[in-house]
Formats: sequence, structure tokens, C-alpha cells
Amino acid sequence: MIRLESIPLADLRKLAVSDYPAHLLQRALPDALPPSFVAERSLQQLGSGLSGAWCSTFYIVRLADNSIVGSCGFKSEPLDQQVEIGYGVAPSARAQGIASAAVAELIRTATKLGSAKRLLARVNPDNLPSIHVVQKNGFLYEELIIDEDGEPLVNWIKHISADT
Repeated sequence: MIRLESIPLADLRKLAVSDYPAHLLQRALPDALPPSFVAERSLQQLGSGLSGAWCSTFYIVRLADNSIVGSCGFKSEPLDQQVEIGYGVAPSARAQGIASAAVAELIRTATKLGSAKRLLARVNPDNLPSIHVVQKNGFLYEELIIDEDGEPLVNWIKHISADT
């Protein structure tokens, strides 16, 4: 259904300043690319020497037509064996299992990398489709928090091991 492609540094640099990489004009669906703050965070982490395996951002590519339909990734290296994930899918590609497949790929990647034992997904409690994505991938409700912007978010945790 999908594959993850690491976003090249040149693309991250353009995305970080809200510039659309020209070579993606025919390939990426509207609103499929990561927001500028995600690209900027990735560049800052990579520039400070953090692991590209954990701090790169990925295009979600639909295999049927090689279109970029979203983006996902880990938000940093694991801390205390926990790493947070993030994902987004273009509106026209939602409700097709793409986000679930991308999260499953992130779980496989984290399992292979081996230094994380827990994945964290923070989801607004009103975002029912995203709640379905994490539940489908075996994440369990942990707690409701209020983030620094005052937004309520639910911490969903997925325990992983070499057997996952």
C-alpha cells in the first residue's frame, strides 16, 4: 500500500521556509507535505548531530501511483527508551488505511533500530480518525494531558520489542 521515503536534506531546507520543492509539484497531493516547523525541527536535530535514523522525516508514498500522500516520523531520538511519533495524510487520501500503514512502518522501523521500547502518539481526543489509527496499531490509552498551547491531548503508548 505505502512505503516511507526519507525526505532529502534539500527538500527539508525548502520545506522549513515554507517553500515547495519544484520537483514534487506533480508527485505530492495537496497538503501532503510536512509543515515547516516539522522540517525545521528535523534540520535542527540533524544539524546538532542527532541520529538521522530517528530525526529524519519521511514522505508517505502510495505504491499504486508513487504519489506522496503524507508525511510521518519520529520527533527525536528516544529518551528513556521512549520516542514520540507524528504523522499526517493529505485530506484527499484519508480514510484509506494510509495513516495506519505509515504508523505500522514506524513501529517496524523503531523495532529494528532497537533503542526504543515505547512509542508515544499524542492525539487530540476529538480526532477520532487518529484515535482509530493508534488503536488499530496496538497503542493503549495512558493519560490526558494539556500541552503548552492549552490543547488537550491523549498520550497513547505502544510497547515494542524484537517480537513486535
